Amino acid sequence: MTILQELQSKVQAVKLAVQQFREMSLHDHKVRISYLLFRYVSRKGRADNKWRNYFKVSGKLYLQEQKNIQDIKEGIFEYSCVNRGCGRGIVICGGGDRLYGTGLAIIKTIRAQGCDLPVEWFYADAGEMTEEAIKLLETFNVECSNLDSYPELKAVKKRGYQSKAMAIACSKFQEVLFLDCDNIPIRNPSYLFELKEYKETGALFWKDLWRYQQGSVFTGPDQRKHMHLLFGIQEPEVGEFEIESGQILIDKSRHWRGVHLFLYMNLHWSIYYKLLYGDKDTYAIAIKSCGSTPSVVDAPPAAIGILDSDNIFSGYGMIQHDTLGDHCFVHMTMLDLYVKEQQWNAFVNLTDGVHYHAQSQSIRFSGDTFVVHLLTPELNSWQERSSNTWKEILHEHTDAMESFAKLS
Repeated sequence: MTILQELQSKVQAVKLAVQQFREMSLHDHKVRISYLLFRYVSRKGRADNKWRNYFKVSGKLYLQEQKNIQDIKEGIFEYSCVNRGCGRGIVICGGGDRLYGTGLAIIKTIRAQGCDLPVEWFYADAGEMTEEAIKLLETFNVECSNLDSYPELKAVKKRGYQSKAMAIACSKFQEVLFLDCDNIPIRNPSYLFELKEYKETGALFWKDLWRYQQGSVFTGPDQRKHMHLLFGIQEPEVGEFEIESGQILIDKSRHWRGVHLFLYMNLHWSIYYKLLYGDKDTYAIAIKSCGSTPSVVDAPPAAIGILDSDNIFSGYGMIQHDTLGDHCFVHMTMLDLYVKEQQWNAFVNLTDGVHYHAQSQSIRFSGDTFVVHLLTPELNSWQERSSNTWKEILHEHTDAMESFAKLS
């Protein structure tokens, strides 16, 4: 192509763009303005820009990531620490007195509910767990594992979201129910392994409070290097729910490549957390990228918290449902047992108007389309049991709880 032809091509492209702009409807203009406000004004949008520019500036890095991802998907590269495992079990990870205390509350709760599944507890390194704390967990049929003992994980960051992916990958169980340390089951969770939706796909995920917005790293209309193209998956639509990783149900043998891929993404957190805000979406992305479709619980989460005397609702945690629509977990995302003081008295099923209220550090709802429900007898019973369990931990397990002081 001559210089003149190239110039004529560019002029034609500009004319076409101007024509398309003139033909845009008022609605299209509003969508475009909404996108620009999100991308260049909001904090999340500006963070996405950094990630986009990161790959635009470093095309070599983008190509290298494409190759690494493909190598994992084709089985050319595997991590030796990933355990195919056998049987079923629950996996928890965390360390320090706070996460240990709330995690211990989960252990005591599920054992009281009649759950006899074995449990593995992973911690980052020797600075996160004490001998006294480990001995107490062993009395509840919990096996503790140090992630720092795996050669591949020795020199990487483990005190953060990335430890969750490591724990699932390294677990001795083939079928894993992963639980965050602040996510307390409402009933014996063993039945989740028998749900039809899980058995059909070998992976079950739960929705988060938040949805993909116009202008996000997936949906930005002017992106040249989209995340979904990098992983070879279908891009999510605006308004589609993000995934929440407070609970994950997965059969590793059925998603062997996917396990390696989400471990890779979390080990390379310095790249992917700029896009995904932690680990939570890495699991579904990896499984989809490897050609499978995981199941996702239809019901979005509800917010649980306090309805005050002024009829203002503040949410401090999430209620998650099973595939039958019944409540199954309370994920205490804003206030865990360590700091919870007031009794929660209400919950709100999710609407489009959810947002984070910084002043009260709680979940709030906009508009007048949401309905506040008083806690059901089951949720009141869960709250009473959880509070009693926490009191037991503080009064009956002081040696284990106080042993963490020597780590600081």
